[in-house]
Amino acid sequence: MADDGSLDVSFSDDADEGDGPQLPALPPDASRLDKMEARGRSDAIALHRQHHDSRTHARHEPASDTSQRLFSLAEQMRVEMLGAKDFDGVAVNLDVALERRYRSLLDTIDAAPLAASTKVSGTNTHGGPPQNTRLGIEHGAALWLRERLGKSLPPAAAEAVAEWRDYLDAEAMPVIAEREFALDDQGAFARDVGSLLRSLDLDSGDLSESPDDSEGSDAVDDAADDIDSAGDSGSEEDSLPSDEESGADEGSEEGAAEDGSDAIEPDEEIPERSSDQPGASWHASGDGVSVARRGEYDVYTRDYDEVVSPLDICTVEELLRLRKLLDTHLGDLQRSVGRFANRLQRVLMAQQRRSWEFDLDEGQLDCSRLTRVLTDPLSALTFKQETETPFRDTVITLLLDNSGSMHGRSIRVAAVCADILCTVLERCGVRTEILGFTTVAWKGGRSRERWVDDGYPTDPGRLNDLRHIVYKSADTPWRQARVNLGLMMRKGLLKENIDGEALQWAYGRLMARAEQRRILMMISDGAPIDDSTLSTNSGRYLERHLRYVIREIERADELELLAIGIGHDVGQYYARAATIHDVAQLPDVMSRELVELFSGRQ
Repeated sequence: MADDGSLDVSFSDDADEGDGPQLPALPPDASRLDKMEARGRSDAIALHRQHHDSRTHARHEPASDTSQRLFSLAEQMRVEMLGAKDFDGVAVNLDVALERRYRSLLDTIDAAPLAASTKVSGTNTHGGPPQNTRLGIEHGAALWLRERLGKSLPPAAAEAVAEWRDYLDAEAMPVIAEREFALDDQGAFARDVGSLLRSLDLDSGDLSESPDDSEGSDAVDDAADDIDSAGDSGSEEDSLPSDEESGADEGSEEGAAEDGSDAIEPDEEIPERSSDQPGASWHASGDGVSVARRGEYDVYTRDYDEVVSPLDICTVEELLRLRKLLDTHLGDLQRSVGRFANRLQRVLMAQQRRSWEFDLDEGQLDCSRLTRVLTDPLSALTFKQETETPFRDTVITLLLDNSGSMHGRSIRVAAVCADILCTVLERCGVRTEILGFTTVAWKGGRSRERWVDDGYPTDPGRLNDLRHIVYKSADTPWRQARVNLGLMMRKGLLKENIDGEALQWAYGRLMARAEQRRILMMISDGAPIDDSTLSTNSGRYLERHLRYVIREIERADELELLAIGIGHDVGQYYARAATIHDVAQLPDVMSRELVELFSGRQ
């Protein structure tokens, strides 16, 4: 199908094994839908190989992150629709992959405690884009485009686009009427997608309207050459929601149902951007450790879970006193933390530079070149134009472990680092959110009491009351929120840590943000521990769920996830992680990781 006999596809849990496309190994008990999903993923890779040209893609690709994701999702949709027209079975497989990918993504977002209260469907009251949607406009627009091109969506994909449908119908329908969106012409299709981007006030790329695919700057051609030399295998695939990376395709028939259950309607989808190959985000973690599967994690009751602000826990007077207590430790750490923070600030400010473009035909007269008129009166006047390098709209969430093992120096250093780095980031125009996670009580709290009253049911799942703390929301100025960090000094606050659900919560909050770039930094000093849960469930119950959540977030590729472990190797969980053995190293490592992110060094 890929029209490439040299391909060597492998099924392995080791993401680094082999040079060809890789898919996760199927478990022995894989269901029929599991197998159809795996076939859908491989079909998407093959169709991308056959129908996609990286030079054309690079020539038309827009500049901003959101636009790039939408552009790549639409391109993957195009190649899958072409394959689905030729192969009915492929269409069904792609539909299954699309359904399960979006179902997994929506379930992950909805699992966050605040998900139900932040979901909003439809256009806002001012007639603009809908607010607080679960998925970004790139997913909504790509799925909407597929639907408007005549291919129905499976249930989960239809649910994903529902929040955007009214807005897109109002803003982008004229583009559908005016443009052909010819699937068999990648260049023409890319230009039509550029028109769609402009109708939504998104960056469409300077070259999206070039009359012929052969046109384009030398720089773009060189970039495309680099892409080709590195392997044409799928560098253009864009990030997709959850588990999978290549989506289900449209099909002429309805998808087959498994075991007589839900019939999956024919559909097609679009994967996400991968630096190596199509489907790279599907690679298994490769650590050889058991990971919870979808549906294996239960919660006995959420009735006693809390999402609180510091003022919900203590009074203003107590909060001020605790902040002063934190400030007494600030002096010892401010010099070392400040040094690294200044380095971060220099990197951020360097990306907000202004420059001049010379030898233009119009703009501001370039007086420095007027000597040319004297030496050569026939030479034309030259002009210059000032340009500003755009700084990507960014939001960062610092997710702090507020467990009992962080008590003492660890929590003080973490609070001080969050304090100073938040100040620096806000000064540079980067929105910052500071969150904490712990439990309401030791040994299960009211959740366990209910379990006991119910007669000790077996396998109760998570059996404690969560407490998630919003120290600072992304939209709150730091001067109004800095006193809140004093809460970490409160005696009795730090208890158990259930990391998997905390990550889901933070992820759900970030996905509701409109910024182009989202970064989530976890700071923890150990594996998830809750005695009440672990004593009533199978071993490593919380750890397996944490691995599952991390895998889902990293495969979705909607944000940049990194972790810093204090005396604990978090590299066994996270793809990007750093481990320190002394909490005094935390300022250096936090700053270094952020500097590398903003410098573009991965």
